Amino acid sequence: MWLRAANALRPKPIRSPWKWAEENRQFPAGSAEPGPYRSDRTPYLVPLQEACVSPRYRMTVAVLATQMGKTATMMNIVGRKLDDDPASIIYFGPTKSHLESVVEPQITAMLRGVESLRKSMPGGKAQKKLVKKVAGVTLRMAWVGSPTELASQPAHTVIVDEVDIMDAGKGKAKGDPLTSARARIATYADGNLFAVSTPTDGTVTTKVHPETGIEHWEVSPDPRDVPSRIWRAWQEGTRHEWAVPCRHCGEYFVPRFKLLQWAKEASPAEARRTARLVCSRCGALHSDADKLWMNEHGRAIAPGQKVIDGQVVGEPPEADTFSLWVSGLMSPWKSFGQLASYWVSAARSGDQGTVRKTLNEDFGELYMLRGQAPEWQELKKLGAGYKRGDVPKGVQLLFLSVDVQNNRLVCAVRGWGPEFESWLIHAEELWGETDKPEVYGRLTELYGRKFGSLPISAVAIDSGHRTEQVYEWAHARGLKAYATFGRARPSKLYAAFDIEVDRYGKRRFAGMKRWILDHSYFKGWVHDRLGWPPDQPGAWHLPDDVEDDYCKQLVAEQRMRLPSGGVQWVKSGANDWLDCEALQVFLAHVEGVRNLKKESAKKAGTVADLARKLNPEE
Repeated sequence: MWLRAANALRPKPIRSPWKWAEENRQFPAGSAEPGPYRSDRTPYLVPLQEACVSPRYRMTVAVLATQMGKTATMMNIVGRKLDDDPASIIYFGPTKSHLESVVEPQITAMLRGVESLRKSMPGGKAQKKLVKKVAGVTLRMAWVGSPTELASQPAHTVIVDEVDIMDAGKGKAKGDPLTSARARIATYADGNLFAVSTPTDGTVTTKVHPETGIEHWEVSPDPRDVPSRIWRAWQEGTRHEWAVPCRHCGEYFVPRFKLLQWAKEASPAEARRTARLVCSRCGALHSDADKLWMNEHGRAIAPGQKVIDGQVVGEPPEADTFSLWVSGLMSPWKSFGQLASYWVSAARSGDQGTVRKTLNEDFGELYMLRGQAPEWQELKKLGAGYKRGDVPKGVQLLFLSVDVQNNRLVCAVRGWGPEFESWLIHAEELWGETDKPEVYGRLTELYGRKFGSLPISAVAIDSGHRTEQVYEWAHARGLKAYATFGRARPSKLYAAFDIEVDRYGKRRFAGMKRWILDHSYFKGWVHDRLGWPPDQPGAWHLPDDVEDDYCKQLVAEQRMRLPSGGVQWVKSGANDWLDCEALQVFLAHVEGVRNLKKESAKKAGTVADLARKLNPEE
């Protein structure tokens, strides 16, 4: 009798959430993967769940792409806590609708599906939609702007889901949600905070560790360079990354977007077929058939750590937060080919919002802010094997852009091809007083000139200076001449307004329009392309003999992220060529560059060449 009583008082062994899930969770028919929970499907989530029950860590931070298994992980944490060590829990989500339509049904299904939890639940009014009673403790679900929020509810365990969506959401939390969440667990000596999110914006670089040879994300020294809250929290922790072994050289490396390769100039379908993951250590290629094995042998590695005989050797940075980043490339539910096709489609769209979403949600990487413009010398590397005045293969349209100064017209001719790929063809300053007609006569000659066999299809000229003279010149050129005026944050990217009279009230410009542009967007588009992979759709090219002054002016103005979260352009020198290039982007949008088609023969040949490289035995 006394032995049974002693056993009853003995505490349950501490199980990690993944171990508890393997022993208790069953997914019903109709689920994506019915049957028992399997941690081997997502082994990169095991270290996170181990950290949640480790006395070494007070907080666990996960930076993940979508479709990585993070929701199941959060359910495991909740279920294990209620079953093995009951204490109050707060689940903090981004929106009420997300909680009610996604989270609450999954929590309810788990509570009912695990026998020990189901027996611990009282009936009647104790159970509400967003408040559950289990084993005598409370599980609350809250959201940004909810009555409870995180303001005054203490809890042993707090889960914060999609931190960055909260940050950018419609509602306003009372301060940083992670700071508020830490305050909720303060009264519990062994309290734990779990935060997870896909990241958003930030400028970070990578660096190869000098001792281990593994490439890691570097810590951004200025938090203003990383608006993403979850990434900043990751930086403050142990900075683990999911590393996998190469099937060829055996060395460990961290998969990331830049290591995904596919056929040059491929369509989304061709990218899907030819995509491979490259080992950063030896350059070997891996297909999706290798992913299961790589994940099975993968390990969470912090800077300075390495893997010897399957064991992680070395200590991570000292911190009370365990933080882990995992590339979306290692998701078992998204193939390398799918991810490559998503990127190619995003790049072809020319829409930076789509590109941002793809990097964040599919790859789990930051959308790089160009808050720090690259050194002008770096732009020399954009030389694409042609000289000024040449028209490379692929150019289908030529546009002329003109920035107006007191004593000159700054003119650029750029060629455009499919998927917003472009080449600088000609750059020239036409000197002369711009309130006199002579210089505009020379502009007319340039506008009528052919490069190779192509004429200039359209021209955009800034009308913010010498407005009357610009209107007269543009009006005489007809519908393919756009008189523009840049503004900060207008209601639309661009919009046309009728011009009927001159500054003296006379009707002179009947049928002409003035185009108001969001100059911040179009300059940002140019800066975003400066770091674009030169062999991928949408590349932005310069001639090999581009002048130094041109490169200097492209980066003489840079986009800065303000502490308030806004964006401001800061000018450090002459930026006339950047203004010209911004007008080129406007022309590409309004003149339908997105509708240009590729030459199928060229494309097919490129894909076939790469296919032979990837499969030499065929």
